[in-house]
Amino acid sequence: MLKSNWARAGTTRFLCLILVFLLSGILSGCSILQSLFAPLPYDGRPTVPFSEMEYTRPDVDGYLKKVQNTTKTIQENKVAYAKQLNNLNALNEGYWDYYTMYTLAYLKYAINTNDPFYSEEYVFFGETEPKINQALENLYVACSQSKHKAKFESGYFGEGFLDQYEGGGTLSNELVQLLQQEAQLIQNYGTQTANPTVLYMGQTHPLEDLLASAYTASERKNILNAYYKQANEKLGEIYTELVKVRLQISAKLGYTSYADYAYERFERDYTAQMGADFVAQVEQKLVPLYKQLTSNPNTQTPVLSSLSWREITNIVGPAVSNIDASVKEAFAFMEEYELYDVAPSSGKVQYDFTTYISAYEAPFIVMNALENQTDLFSFAHEFGHFTDMYLNYNSNAILDLSECASQGMEYLMLSYLPDTQKELRSNLTEYKMYDTLYIYITQSAYTAFEQQVYALKPQEVTLDRINAIASDVGTRFGLQDKNMMFSSEWILIPHFFEEAFYCISYCVSNDVALQIYQAECSKSGSGADLYLDLINWDLEQTFLENLDRVKLVNPCKKERVAEIAQFLQDYYDFELQAAA
Repeated sequence: MLKSNWARAGTTRFLCLILVFLLSGILSGCSILQSLFAPLPYDGRPTVPFSEMEYTRPDVDGYLKKVQNTTKTIQENKVAYAKQLNNLNALNEGYWDYYTMYTLAYLKYAINTNDPFYSEEYVFFGETEPKINQALENLYVACSQSKHKAKFESGYFGEGFLDQYEGGGTLSNELVQLLQQEAQLIQNYGTQTANPTVLYMGQTHPLEDLLASAYTASERKNILNAYYKQANEKLGEIYTELVKVRLQISAKLGYTSYADYAYERFERDYTAQMGADFVAQVEQKLVPLYKQLTSNPNTQTPVLSSLSWREITNIVGPAVSNIDASVKEAFAFMEEYELYDVAPSSGKVQYDFTTYISAYEAPFIVMNALENQTDLFSFAHEFGHFTDMYLNYNSNAILDLSECASQGMEYLMLSYLPDTQKELRSNLTEYKMYDTLYIYITQSAYTAFEQQVYALKPQEVTLDRINAIASDVGTRFGLQDKNMMFSSEWILIPHFFEEAFYCISYCVSNDVALQIYQAECSKSGSGADLYLDLINWDLEQTFLENLDRVKLVNPCKKERVAEIAQFLQDYYDFELQAAA
């Protein structure tokens, strides 16, 4: 999963504030208001080991005052344009310092949510970031209404950027408060899921300890059922409040649906309706295959062996380093500067992500290892994000492209495991083919769930209604079985809380990653070349345009899901019973 990174322009242009990216807190995907402030100069990577990166709470009041004074200077227009431009440039350092400290605070919170200091700092940023974005929006409005508008665009923002602000801003005080509420609810979810407890037989225990002490599978199941029931009540209430807040946010920004708002925010060049049509195709073409596969005793879910978290980088490192010298360099950089934390911990957030520490030009991976071989894919996925950020100085801001980088690395890691690990490669390949189908099923189901939830009117958003939707979706997509009970487990899907409508990106990017894998299988090195050519993003192009640039198939085309279904049927060598 990609965490908010405040992507750079990569040229002399500046990161512009684009309201369709409005989020709160450090979230999955793109940043809140992607303010196009000046990128840090590429004069080498001023990186030190993560343990030596110092955190200091930024002076937000002082920075806000500087932004407001610059805005006033532009409005009054009593000094020359050159002075006004200098004032704009003077805001850059404070901007990047704020987001560097925000990222450091979030990382330290995510690694140990029980640390009261960084928990408080995370709250601080959730409260202050909307205020900063409001002040920046006012600044952009002033620039748009200035007699120097054309000069501001040619020398600072980019042509046409200020047009959207000529009519005024949208970040009202009420909207700022809604963004603050959203950030607080997200933090509450992260803290509670990082430290799960359950009331069982009259006493409250940490869930992990209780499961470890269970003597039988039946007792373990009873403990989990008790946890799901209690978590549904507690976390479900957080979710209902989040949905209500988000519906208000999108409405105040002028959107008729939250789905439309979310798709635009992610810079997708396919609409929410196209996403819904894609999900319907998955339900029609792939769900029958999945149900038949999971019910067939000869094709059960592959089970991977246990694996110590300390072995993850020892296995993934040599494999990905064989892909290309630039990938090897990224991995060495990660290890040299301690830019990852994968150790399992009950106090760590229960999701994996990669983010970018701006002032140090350094990506960072957080992962809570499960300590089985699936961790190899999870780490390769995050290292794909790391590689993209490292090679491109975090210039890519399109979610679907970012997920192509991560999922593509999973398949390439598999392909480049050394010959001494043939058995491991065989086991992982079997698992990955099943996982390919599972991604389509689960992520489409999650999208279908969100489509229905966010289509509710605010007064209809209740936990009972949401649970009913989860039960219906789980049944339709085959996620009500021994492997997953979506009707009760939906509250543990981080994306629902962290970032709505993220999951469809896993489907379309997995298609791209599969194409890269098929090329690699056809001719050694061709998949790696295709991957590296793709992640050398053309930042002036959209997701689909970048795919066309490297001659990859559009995963959104109408017949594509049927083609994937045929590929998987051929792999498992059986026909769908429904088609017989």
